[in-house]
Amino acid sequence: MKKQILTGFTASMMALGAFAQEDMATTWMKNPDHKILWKGKGEQVGVIYTASKKEMTVYNPTTGDMVWNKEFKTMAPKFKSVDEIIPMWDAKVFFIFNRRGGLGLGFGIKLDVAGDMLVVADMNTGEPLWSSEEFEGITDENVIYVPEAEAFMITTKKALHFIKAKTGQKIWETSKFGGVVGDYYVDVAEGTITMLNYKPGSLAAIFTLFKNQIMKVNLKNGDVIWDQTYRGAFEKKVYTGEPLARIIKKDNKIFLTINGLQVFEYSTGKLIWSSAYDETPVIKGRPANAIKYGIYGAVADPIVVGEFIYILDMQNKRKQFIKKYELESGKLVWTSPEIKDARAIPNMYEVNGVIVLQVGGTVEEQGYYRNVSRSADGTTTVTYYWEKDYIEVKPFNVQGFDAASGKALWESERFKKGITNMFPDGNDVVICSGKALYKLDSKTGADKYEVDISKDGVSQANKIYEYNDNVVIVCDKGLTIHKKSDGSLIKSAKYKRALPVEVKSNNASGGVSSGKSGANKLSGFKGDTYSQIVGNSMAMQTKGGDIAVYNLDNCVYRQVDARKDADLLLSEDGEYVFVFETGGTFSKSKITKYKTKP
Repeated sequence: MKKQILTGFTASMMALGAFAQEDMATTWMKNPDHKILWKGKGEQVGVIYTASKKEMTVYNPTTGDMVWNKEFKTMAPKFKSVDEIIPMWDAKVFFIFNRRGGLGLGFGIKLDVAGDMLVVADMNTGEPLWSSEEFEGITDENVIYVPEAEAFMITTKKALHFIKAKTGQKIWETSKFGGVVGDYYVDVAEGTITMLNYKPGSLAAIFTLFKNQIMKVNLKNGDVIWDQTYRGAFEKKVYTGEPLARIIKKDNKIFLTINGLQVFEYSTGKLIWSSAYDETPVIKGRPANAIKYGIYGAVADPIVVGEFIYILDMQNKRKQFIKKYELESGKLVWTSPEIKDARAIPNMYEVNGVIVLQVGGTVEEQGYYRNVSRSADGTTTVTYYWEKDYIEVKPFNVQGFDAASGKALWESERFKKGITNMFPDGNDVVICSGKALYKLDSKTGADKYEVDISKDGVSQANKIYEYNDNVVIVCDKGLTIHKKSDGSLIKSAKYKRALPVEVKSNNASGGVSSGKSGANKLSGFKGDTYSQIVGNSMAMQTKGGDIAVYNLDNCVYRQVDARKDADLLLSEDGEYVFVFETGGTFSKSKITKYKTKP
């Protein structure tokens, strides 16, 4: 059944937000006396910084007042210039490197053949805390801050070093852990740390003698409690760097999600049970101009319901199943009928005793590309760029399986031509086909409503998000917002073709997620997570760098038309945007803070 919620010219104009959208108001603007080669913001520590190879300036992000400015040679007399700056926000320090030599590997990485210099400086004062020439060729992947111990884990070719953050004093080191730390779990009461290692591709030459390890260590002295080998290959998303493997501690078990699920006894490291599946199946071939490339979100995460876990077994392109296991023992309870011709299954939820699968739909594409263009005079220009996008994977359908028996219950015929994504809502699921928004009964797959969104004036949908009692729909030409309850249109506002900006936050929770759309997802890894909705804001950024921030309570946005090479960072509360412009021969470097709402 289709519902016509608003009719007539007046209603259409109200829904489409026909009034002119305003530019964001400037809160403050600063012109550093140097180029902006590095920049970043740590609102939780009251720091926003810019730096060139010669000097660094730190500002108060609230007021724009300069906190300090220093030339690097005053911080470390041996420094003529710097080659890399790593902000460690939780520790409130900067790692500042002078790469004095070495064999380049590309992307700013050098091998361990010459004396790299490191200075660790206080973020709030710029005062050097300690320095070292011991750590060669390390990057941000080699340095992990452990707030529970106020210490750094720094991995080199020779050892894992555990170092006091403020003094640089070495607490312990071990040569028994190879590679770098991909994820970890700290047990404060027990005084231990459990770590997962990996070998980053860019540093492969450094870690020649490498094996997959998950290791539990005494936090005070580095003594190894147990060392176990894990199966699979640790991966990170090629652009945003999010880890695709994680350690989750639950009761007396360690759950390791990496190319499947591996369950270890927490006290001994003994492998209890495992189930293999491919998290990153080959959806399409790598583009010819892609140097790095990956497709993500094509396989749904495992879901935990009570004492059971449901896992997608994507054996190959033609054989896919759901498998239900006992969480404690790993005993296989049932295997579903074959899910035929599913190249991607991005979402799986348990809803009212039914396992609901989304087959096909929107998945994430990330890459680092090389583009060669030829001008009329025959000269060529080579450009390199990172890009994140979303693509559709066929075929499409939605299916329901009985959670008790694994029996196939229903398959909806509504989505043969397209799906963006779905999420649960009570005993139902909300799904978008790209042209229409649906709510389906989880027990039968029957429509509870079907609403045409092509009339909202913002073209076809790319993705839907849950926001309070509403559905936020990101479309080719803007945003539209509908009620979850009946699908009725609240408001839409036209913009340009853009993608949601992800805001990074730190997630240190463990166990099972309790969020509405993430209910029963096995989650809780230590590391960076990314949110598209921050407070009541969603930021949309075009490939050209322009940005609009929508207020999701009324679908009104404000915008900034930035220079194409400008960098934009959204504040953690979604209320402000920081725009960094590097400057050049005829223009100064500039930082501008804009207010996203009236």
